[in-house]
Amino acid sequence: LALIGPGRDVGELALWVGDRRSATVRTVVPTRAARLTREAFTRFTQRHPDVVAGIDRHVGRRLRHAQLGLALHASGLFGELQEGVLRELEALLEPVWIEGGSTVFRQGDEGDALYLVISGLMQVLLEQAGEEPRILAALGPGEILGEMALLGNEPRSATVRALRDSQLARLARADCERLLARRPEALMVVTRKLVARLRAQNAGPRRPNRALTTIAVVPAAEGVPASDFCGRLAASLRAHGPTLEVSSAWLEAHVGHLGAAQAAQTEAGHGRLLELLGKLEADHRFVIYQADASESAWTARCLRQSDHVLIAATAASDPRPGAAELAAARALRQRPGSR
Repeated sequence: LALIGPGRDVGELALWVGDRRSATVRTVVPTRAARLTREAFTRFTQRHPDVVAGIDRHVGRRLRHAQLGLALHASGLFGELQEGVLRELEALLEPVWIEGGSTVFRQGDEGDALYLVISGLMQVLLEQAGEEPRILAALGPGEILGEMALLGNEPRSATVRALRDSQLARLARADCERLLARRPEALMVVTRKLVARLRAQNAGPRRPNRALTTIAVVPAAEGVPASDFCGRLAASLRAHGPTLEVSSAWLEAHVGHLGAAQAAQTEAGHGRLLELLGKLEADHRFVIYQADASESAWTARCLRQSDHVLIAATAASDPRPGAAELAAARALRQRPGSR
């Protein structure tokens, strides 16, 4: 995959997100290297929190670059482009973070850009006056948003909203036009793909149903054995694919940083958490997020990351909604079509 020489770092992605190695590294010639352990890295960032944001930016760019490459190759619109064209396209794409429940663009807006979904889940809605929005589709990694309005120079035909915290890549109209002018062969590939998509749409509407991937389990009150419930749920789901349970305690042990799960969206660790959760979701068929029983930052994150929310309670529990359950109700009201 690469040759790494003096002054370069290697293995930082697994260290940063607290995950397993994704490749093997071996020496080609006798080599002298400096090793930074996860424990030392954690101590360093705790003593010098002011440098965490810079590390997040540096390593985050590397990880986003890898994720963007995977999404481009998986894309139905761009996946067949030649490697040289893909590299040019990648350089033009601007990373964009979208919070779960936020709107990417609205029906009737100017088609000034298209978007590639890198991680997360988007919902496409048709809005008509006096009626509830109609769900047209749910789009995940590798899918393209807004390409028809961009290439056709027309207003947006639907509204797109993030169902959970998502990472997108934005291609502005001017950059798209310059790329297609330089690479006319890319225009032919894109046009052929769009024609095929239109034919498929004319043959029948796209099914809005999607495969369930992420589930948030919210304790109705303190004392509910949510861990036991999540364990049983995971055991059942493993018959259908790799399944992971993620609680705030598990996440903090995984990254080796106490309090990491409670990072607010405005804090430096927020980007690191989004990258890690996106990778965990890509590696597993199902991810079960165990929320706290309180209205914490982790509970809010679980709700934003989930496709489906389950409230866990015991028969003897107080029937009045607890803090986390009320937070779940508010979050779901902001997301049409959520359950």
